[in-house]
Amino acid sequence: KPTSLELKNCYYFFREELNYLKNVKTILTLGKVAFDSIVNFYKKQFNIELKGYKFAHGAEFVLPDKKKLVGCYHPSPRNVNTGRIDKKKFISLIKKVLNKLK
Repeated sequence: KPTSLELKNCYYFFREELNYLKNVKTILTLGKVAFDSIVNFYKKQFNIELKGYKFAHGAEFVLPDKKKLVGCYHPSPRNVNTGRIDKKKFISLIKKVLNKLK
């Protein structure tokens, strides 16, 4: 897992990426670390508390700038081998996210 310093170093790059990708409507996070990092990024960017943003596979939240945040289990070998996520669950969530963008 990345250290807190490594995650903080990513904030600048993530902010720049959002500036370039002006039409982003949904952010799909692969894993709890990514989900929590996005929540922390938005807390700092908007200087607000985001209560109730709890990671779960398929959980959706609206961010302060109206983008949707969607949690997804990370498709790591550990999660695949334990059955937490499989190809069917992964594809199903991606299709659900894509259908909402139409």
